[in-house]
Amino acid sequence: MGSMVGLILQSLIFMSIGVWHLCSLFSSYVKSPRDYSARAWYPVSCGSWLPSRLKHSELYMMLLFIPLAIFYELGISTHFQPLLVDGGAIPGSSILGFEHVTTLFMFWLFALLVLLIETTIALPLPTESSFLFASLAFTLEWMSINHETVENAGLEKQCKSLLAFIVAICTFSSGMLVMRPKAFLVDMVLCMGLILQGTWRFQMALSLYVEGFIPLGCRSMQEDLTRRVSAGYGTRLSSTLCDIQEARIRAIDLMNLAFNCHIIVVVLFSMMALVIIAKVQGYRRINNSNGYDMTLTSDVDSESKQLKSLSNMTKLSFGRLH
Repeated sequence: MGSMVGLILQSLIFMSIGVWHLCSLFSSYVKSPRDYSARAWYPVSCGSWLPSRLKHSELYMMLLFIPLAIFYELGISTHFQPLLVDGGAIPGSSILGFEHVTTLFMFWLFALLVLLIETTIALPLPTESSFLFASLAFTLEWMSINHETVENAGLEKQCKSLLAFIVAICTFSSGMLVMRPKAFLVDMVLCMGLILQGTWRFQMALSLYVEGFIPLGCRSMQEDLTRRVSAGYGTRLSSTLCDIQEARIRAIDLMNLAFNCHIIVVVLFSMMALVIIAKVQGYRRINNSNGYDMTLTSDVDSESKQLKSLSNMTKLSFGRLH
């Protein structure tokens, strides 16, 4: 999380997984609300001409790309010298890099354990136990963000504090799904949290490293950070620096406003996705008070077909009476 490229890559990963899970859970729910149950991963539909193992593509991609992210994290945070000693001690940047690596490894371990649970009998655990491992991974991520300290307690600290808030929501939602796997709204909050993590990391990449998006009165310290890393001194300095107190307060207020906008956009996107999926696939809502089902389908002629069927039944009944 210490470079623009790293933040953008993380943003793409979280947004992709979040959108995939959100659309999959909506599709699963509208098909049968009564039988709905949350999943920590969603299979890819494979046709008859594709191997059935491809349905685990999401888990395979995590097992493949997370080690690459670990290698990248070690390279960026330690300049490919993780054990370089500065004055008799390992630099703080290396320790932070190792902490990020443990978080990434926990997500990799999550994917491995879920794959073993789903495909083998080596781990006889219930399906909802997958959310326990996800909750642990998010907990490590939350702790890693909170442990990061910067000399400039301004723009960057505020961005990371808001990110930690999103991760805390994902942690809590995953923990709730361990106990209540049929809680649709909790699962939806988790997916929205993943998407929000992705969009906010992208916002951080722009606001902390791209000159055109850095708030007025603040400047990027990227060149100084690069020189410090190359010299083995670590990256304890903030990636941005605000000249005066007024500029720092203004930058923090702008980040809070941007965060509110991100939440609104993610909520609107989620509701639009639900409306479209329910319209395309049809939605069967269970009315518990009256004991009947209400079905909304995308077929334009469904209502006319029902009326014709009712008319035919009426004619048949009158014919029998006469």
